[in-house]
Amino acid sequence: MASPSSEVFATFELLEMILSNLAMRDLLASQRVSYVWNQAIKTSRDMQRSKFLLADKPKHLSPIYRHHQSNPLYLQRFVQQAAFYALRQVNPTVQFMGMDRFVLRRVIAFDGKEASWRRMLLFQPRTSVAVLTPMSAKFEGNNVYFLRNEEGLTMADVVIFFEEMAKAGGEGIELLSATVVRRMVWSITPVAPTTA
Repeated sequence: MASPSSEVFATFELLEMILSNLAMRDLLASQRVSYVWNQAIKTSRDMQRSKFLLADKPKHLSPIYRHHQSNPLYLQRFVQQAAFYALRQVNPTVQFMGMDRFVLRRVIAFDGKEASWRRMLLFQPRTSVAVLTPMSAKFEGNNVYFLRNEEGLTMADVVIFFEEMAKAGGEGIELLSATVVRRMVWSITPVAPTTA
């Protein structure tokens, strides 16, 4: 005879209600608990939206009044890791003094080309254009970069942008290097809603 808790977790509707109340990081980790939990999360439209893997339904508001929620995983730590990963694509042996050990350990996660974080939207509702701005007290310049993806900007778009910047060399290497050692932060601002 199954325990009452086992019966609750075996009932899809109840499991979905329980999991849908988790914070994003907990929900992401819950995918690895069991196949049943993984399938419950994959098939729930609400949970896919809360993980930024599925776009919110568009609200019929003027773009001026539309509020965009940023993906909570787009934090400075993610940006540091993405910058370091991009630099390692150009020079696999690159190291930095004062670099956060967490960044070094997590850069391996960027090798997974099918990883779910790559499909995560940067904003809800999804946005096709955003302004990416490097900011630092030590670096002068008025660099502003535009990211575009007509299907909706994803976390992978930031990594691809950094990879292209690293391959171009010059100032791009300098900006990415400053990012890795926390002398540079990047703000991202949505510009245009996705019409798709």
